[in-house]
Amino acid sequence: MTLFRRSNDVEVSISAEFDREYAPGESPKHSGIYRCRGCGCEVVGERSKPLPLGDHPRHSPAQGAIRWRLAVAAQREPH
Repeated sequence: MTLFRRSNDVEVSISAEFDREYAPGESPKHSGIYRCRGCGCEVVGERSKPLPLGDHPRHSPAQGAIRWRLAVAAQREPH
């Protein structure tokens, strides 16, 4: 589970990008923290760079395939 200390550091988003699932090796559209839907493992994913392939705990049959979903998106402030 992703943790944070100060609630003013995060805000809720209704963007559909938070519902999209990525397979290992796919490149996400946004940088941020990605959580595996099967086991809850979290990784930092960078925009346009492939999500991890092998650096992940083995899933049981009940957990299914590795599926990454955006948990927290990183944003850059405009200059």
